[in-house]
Amino acid sequence: MTGNVKGIVEYLDKKDSGFYSVKIAGEYFGAGKYAPKFDQGDEVSFDYTDRESGGKIFHNMTFGTVKVLEKGEGKPSASSSASATGSSKGTDWAAKDKRITFLACRKDALSLTAMALEHKAITLPTKAGEKLETLQSFIDTLTEDLYAAVYQVPYEAE
Repeated sequence: MTGNVKGIVEYLDKKDSGFYSVKIAGEYFGAGKYAPKFDQGDEVSFDYTDRESGGKIFHNMTFGTVKVLEKGEGKPSASSSASATGSSKGTDWAAKDKRITFLACRKDALSLTAMALEHKAITLPTKAGEKLETLQSFIDTLTEDLYAAVYQVPYEAE
């Protein structure tokens, strides 16, 4: 399942695993290995995808869809409002189509990268830290190229 969340960041922290976690509207979202470009107390919106692991559902931010709507001043108050949108009222269908296309391009980029690695079509640096950076850069570039091929324009994060 995919969705969109909009609200004030109630919690932002790096877990022992090295991955960041964000809490909005009482729900936790995986934010990846690198620090998000927003702070606790900021009002943000982003798309997310769900994945199941061990019988539990985990929400993961979709990179490239994060928007800082308003900078906050530290921790939000207990009365802060946030909502996850699930209704069709006011839906920007063109933007939604572009997000879906972006996600499809990302999935294809991941598959192509896996095949390229399997068949040794690309090589990675020997240092572990450089491997991840190289892979992320390769996947991001490939995603943007695939997106541009669909829309005939370069990808621009909203």
